[in-house]
Amino acid sequence: MGCCGMVDGADILRRLNADLLALAARSLDLGWTLFVTGAAWTFWAPASRTADLMALGLDRMPSTRDELRRAYRRAAKEAHPDAGGSADAFRAVTEAFGRLTRGHARTRQLAAR
Repeated sequence: MGCCGMVDGADILRRLNADLLALAARSLDLGWTLFVTGAAWTFWAPASRTADLMALGLDRMPSTRDELRRAYRRAAKEAHPDAGGSADAFRAVTEAFGRLTRGHARTRQLAAR
């Protein structure tokens, strides 16, 4: 601290720099731990279309969006935490539906050309 209770700007920067370095070190340790355990790969790897279809209880891609929506609603009902399912299972069903819906819309767009 400087005179008269004033804080020196360089002192603030030194403290901030030390805090940032400590945070970066903790982040690096966590990232390395996730990488070594394989968690990083499962988090970043895209889900396959087959896994998405299985999450909705389907063996092939439905031909219409309504069939896909019905399969989603059936799977979501079973996986919902209020109906005895788990939050993770419900999240997996919802994410799978989102990916398949985007893929289904893209396929229709390409077919329309």
